[in-house]
Amino acid sequence: MTAFEPYFTAEIEPALSGMETQRERLAALKRARMKFFNLSITVVCGLASIALGYHFDSFVVFLGAAMSCFIAVVLFQDQITQVLLRNDGLTNLQFQYKQEIVSKIVKYQGVDWSYDPFGSISESDLKQSELFQIGSNTYVKTDDVIQSKLGEQDILIANVTTRSNVNSDGAHRRNQSAQDFKGVLVQLTLASDSPLANGCAFIVPKAKTIKSVGGLADMTFKRDPSISKSRQKANNLKALAAGTGGYTWHLGMTSRQDSLVTFDSSGDNLKDYSLHCDNKAMFEQLTNNQGLNALLSNDFTNQQALDDLSETASFQLLDKRLFDDVMQTTLTFAIHSGCVWVLIPAFEDKFELDLDYKLDKTSVLRVLKDIQLATRCVIPFVKSNH
Repeated sequence: MTAFEPYFTAEIEPALSGMETQRERLAALKRARMKFFNLSITVVCGLASIALGYHFDSFVVFLGAAMSCFIAVVLFQDQITQVLLRNDGLTNLQFQYKQEIVSKIVKYQGVDWSYDPFGSISESDLKQSELFQIGSNTYVKTDDVIQSKLGEQDILIANVTTRSNVNSDGAHRRNQSAQDFKGVLVQLTLASDSPLANGCAFIVPKAKTIKSVGGLADMTFKRDPSISKSRQKANNLKALAAGTGGYTWHLGMTSRQDSLVTFDSSGDNLKDYSLHCDNKAMFEQLTNNQGLNALLSNDFTNQQALDDLSETASFQLLDKRLFDDVMQTTLTFAIHSGCVWVLIPAFEDKFELDLDYKLDKTSVLRVLKDIQLATRCVIPFVKSNH
């Protein structure tokens, strides 16, 4: 593989500068429209609340009307802004970004790497991994499919979002028991003579803290007097990142649960993960896999991201990309049926253009890093590495 610097200069940078000009224009439009909406709604809500309060002669009615209008704005102003931006060229810019930038980043991995921004994975293929709960009420979106080979083994990388809802008493409500997921799915076919090809195992993070992103600001101010404030904030953020999105795999998600045994991994480098295997030999193969041990050890944690997050004063100032870097260290594996599947959680869509961030070499390197991370997660299962 050639050095990335000359490749970026020759293949990517020329197209990037023109797109950045368009991004800046759309970002300015977005900011202007958000300010306009906020100002307009403030005036309208204020006048409406005063009128209602005066008519009904009630402060409660006045306060209720003001709060109702405010909530309506919060819920819908972003959607309205996005619709207007799509009409102003956001959709075309997104398409151009994927076709001209992301595709070239993928090609940097090798000529045999392919990228289809509109590619998809069928629900039946997702179910085969036994990492998802997908029913008739489940929203499923897959796109940005990358395919290649690692040696003789096929690798597939794709964005996946699943979200379950139920209708209850005529209302469309979130199913709190569902295992929703947002992030990247990696699939690798195992070599036919792999010692893992005929077994079954699931590797799952222990003690995942399931909390809403909305609780982030409060968490950062909960302190343990024995450690520094910045380290406590970093610890809280790491714990929160491990559970954001509500996804936690459990034995009930696989039809093989009766044949699986939960092995104790507290004495080895996989101590932060639970290993559910159908035989002792499978467990030993995994715990003796040096590449897997390195991947799931504490050394894999992005310490710089944690340090940067610890300096964040509030959730409003949080760089979402740093939050993603922490979440990526929480991996879930399924190994069975001749394949390995890995789930890498994400706070953001990995290959979408974000108007809030400048299009430059740094943004390109982040996409490249995401692809390389997905590859790194299955390298321990490539034939020449185990």
